[in-house]
Amino acid sequence: MCVASPVSRDYPARVVGQGASVEILIDDIQTELIGRPYKLAQVVGGSMFRTKT
Repeated sequence: MCVASPVSRDYPARVVGQGASVEILIDDIQTELIGRPYKLAQVVGGSMFRTKT
């Protein structure tokens, strides 16, 4: 998935299905990113990947 602006919480639900928990999905992604040079940041308007500084 590549987008130029933050992704709203509705977008992952459309991709993985309405029955999926978006919160669990986001937690799983953040866990997978531990130790990597980027993170999933919560920003105004949704979420986006950012590099760690």
